[in-house]
Amino acid sequence: MTMPRLSREIMPGVHRISLPLPGKQPGPVNAYVFVGATVTLLDTGTSKTVGRLGAALGELGLSFSDIDRIVVTHGHLDHYGGARKIKDASRYGIELVATEEDIRGVEQGATVPNSSMTYFLKTMGVPKIFPPLMMALNYVFARMADNCPVDAVMEEGQKLDMGRHEATVVRTPGHTRGSVCLYLEKDGVVFSGDHVLEHITPNALPMLEDWPGLPERKSQMEFYDSIQRIEALEPAVLHTGHGKRIRDLASVIDMYRKAFRARQKRVLSSIRPKDESVFTIARRLFPNIELNLRFPMEMYLAISEVYTHLQVLEEEGEVCLALEKNRLRVFRN
Repeated sequence: MTMPRLSREIMPGVHRISLPLPGKQPGPVNAYVFVGATVTLLDTGTSKTVGRLGAALGELGLSFSDIDRIVVTHGHLDHYGGARKIKDASRYGIELVATEEDIRGVEQGATVPNSSMTYFLKTMGVPKIFPPLMMALNYVFARMADNCPVDAVMEEGQKLDMGRHEATVVRTPGHTRGSVCLYLEKDGVVFSGDHVLEHITPNALPMLEDWPGLPERKSQMEFYDSIQRIEALEPAVLHTGHGKRIRDLASVIDMYRKAFRARQKRVLSSIRPKDESVFTIARRLFPNIELNLRFPMEMYLAISEVYTHLQVLEEEGEVCLALEKNRLRVFRN
C-alpha cells in the first residue's frame, strides 16, 4: 500500500506540510518549505510534531541539516515550538528569524510576565480559581514548545530570500503584537500565518503590558487596519497558517467584517443595566463553554473576545469602561 505523502507542492519550489495540533480549532498547522539557494522553513509546528516534519522533509530529499533559515510568522507555540529541536538536529547553523515584538514569546514562551496576566484576569472579574487554572494550562502548553534564541530580527518592508523566491515582510499586528505576512510580489502570493484564515476569524488577543495594567493598544482595531494592508496588495492566493488556501480574499474579509459587527451587537446586547464585569458578559455571551480540560483556554479566549470588542465600543462611544479597585466595570452609554 502506498502511504500518502506528508508534503504537497503548492507552487514551484514551495511545499506545504500539515502538522497535527490538539483540538478542533484552528486545526493542523501549515508549515512551508521553500527549496532553493536558501532553504527556508516558514513556521515549525509544535515540538511534538518535529518527527513528522522531518519525515516530510525526507520525502523531498532534505534533512534538518539542509535548512538555512527558519522564519516565524508570530510568537505562538504552534508556529515556533519545534525550532529548538530542528536547530539541535542540524549539523550546521540555522538562522531563526522573528519580529522584535514577538521575540519574548519565542525565547521565553510568554509575551508578558505572569503578574501581568494575573492582574488582567483579576480586572476582568474572573473567579479566584481561574488564574491558577490558566497557569496550569500554560504548563501544559509549555510542553508543546521549546524556547529558542532568535538570531535575527525582521522588519517591515525587509526582503527575504526564501528558496527560489523573494518575500517582503508585511507587518500585520492584531493576532499578536508582532504578527507578519510574507508577500511574494512577483507571484501575487501572500503567506498569511494566522492573520487571515479561511475557516475561522482569528482571535485578536489583548496586547498585555509588561507591567500590571490594562492593555493600551486596541487589538481589534489594529487587526482590521492590518487586514486593509493585505487587502490593498490584492493577492491572487493566500497560503494560511491553518486550513485551506484562499483564492477569494474579498469574500473572506467580507465575512470577517460582518462577523465583527454582529459580535459588536451581541456584546452590546449582553450588557445589563447593572454593574457588569467582562467575565460576566463573556459567560452570558458564550454559555456553552464546558467545564473540562479546555475550559481555561476557551474562557480566556471568550474574555479576550469580549474585552477587545469593548475597547472598540468605548472608542465609538457606545460603552463606558471604569477601572475601580482593580476591577473593570462596564456600562452602556
